[in-house]
Amino acid sequence: MDVALVVENYLNLRKKLGPSVFDGRCLIFGVSTELMAQSRLDVLQFPSVDGWRTSWKDVEDLVTSVYFILESKRVERSKLNQSQHEKMPLLMAPFERKNAQGIDIESRSFRKKLQGRLKKHVGDLCLLAGLPQEALAAYNGALENLRISQDHLWVAACLESLCALTSVYKLDKEEGDENSNSSILKLCLETPGDIFEKYREAVINYSKYPEAGVLELEACLKATKILARFGHRLEASDFLQNTIYIGIKLEPDREIERLSTLAELYGMIGFKRKEAFYKRVAAMYCVQDQLKSGPRWPECYNLLTQSLPGFNLSSVSRFINQKDEKIQENRDDSSSIISQAESADTNSKGIEAQQFIVIHHV
Repeated sequence: MDVALVVENYLNLRKKLGPSVFDGRCLIFGVSTELMAQSRLDVLQFPSVDGWRTSWKDVEDLVTSVYFILESKRVERSKLNQSQHEKMPLLMAPFERKNAQGIDIESRSFRKKLQGRLKKHVGDLCLLAGLPQEALAAYNGALENLRISQDHLWVAACLESLCALTSVYKLDKEEGDENSNSSILKLCLETPGDIFEKYREAVINYSKYPEAGVLELEACLKATKILARFGHRLEASDFLQNTIYIGIKLEPDREIERLSTLAELYGMIGFKRKEAFYKRVAAMYCVQDQLKSGPRWPECYNLLTQSLPGFNLSSVSRFINQKDEKIQENRDDSSSIISQAESADTNSKGIEAQQFIVIHHV
């Protein structure tokens, strides 16, 4: 293994991701280069995987470093947000940079947009740093500014963050967690119906941007899972139905993942026929030649057999399971016969050897 090449690829990846990566480590197993270990602190080398699993200090160092970076960024951006004199940066999604020309930067709407986006960013940093109460306050403040400036994309992102954080504490409260913080719950959305409405608004706002199709899809899937946990199955099914109308084209491997996730979520809310349908469609994608790893016949077989009960074909499923069990028994029997034959052959060779020794002795 060329350790220098591995480290170079690691550095190129960090450079490509840019400021979205706060910190990182390059783990190398089975190779030890003392010079490399001394020159770079972010390159960790271990003789084996088992050796790394016992080295908790390296993990603690990484987590501590990430926390201090998050905290410093949070404090820096919070001060920037409170300042009236310093110029605020315009935070943008990658596809927004193409249409960044011709913006009136002196208008009141633009200033509200700057403040709202920065507050949303501060809320994310607070959440990552383990400060949920401050994050909720930042999200609520950002939402007010973003609505005034009609910044639909960031309104959607802010609503999604607010719903996700609310669901965590509301579910803990419903499951009887006595440690749920009442001061945080006051800032959360009140009912699961509110979560449904906010997620619905977020999806509508995402749908206004063709480039945000993946974000819209992920929001629908998250909303479904959260509402299913609250027991609101019909509302959850509305979000899954909406995924059909999202116009994004995925690679076959990603499409299988999407269909399998839809099947899993339909099964979670009790829609067994829909679950079976999407498993069957995912099985069809598993045998396409365009897959990076080639056709996946075992996965196709498993998905098809799992879809049978949903189509009320349990008898066929039992028949297939019985056949599979018989095939496995035959394999076990044949392997047992082969091992017995090999044992008998070994014993006969031993007897012949003993006879030869006796004859030679006589």
